[in-house]
Amino acid sequence: MTEELVRKLEYGFMHDFNITECCEYAGISRDTYHSWVKENEDFSDRMERARSDLKRRAKVVLAESINDGNIDDAKWLLERRAKKEYSTKQDIDMVIGNREETVKELEGLFNCTPKSNGQT
Repeated sequence: MTEELVRKLEYGFMHDFNITECCEYAGISRDTYHSWVKENEDFSDRMERARSDLKRRAKVVLAESINDGNIDDAKWLLERRAKKEYSTKQDIDMVIGNREETVKELEGLFNCTPKSNGQT
């Protein structure tokens, strides 16, 4: 295991390569990679840090964008992190006459099933 090879693996992980792609890029087998991870704690730690790098950088970019006043990014984050208060999902209740109906009850009433993916 050379420093150059380790850097190639880190580069791959930092660019969202999966393990197979990283190994191909570095010119080693997956078995070799897994063996090194198992046998070398420092190597394993470096690979884990590299694997989380892109996500960490994306979080920084998003936070900086929000701090700069980007309303769309702020909404996006709230819709995902505070779903109860900010989700754009809509719940629809149907009332027929004075009675609320569930989807299953409506299916039974009309003897039908909902279409999936636009197909009949």
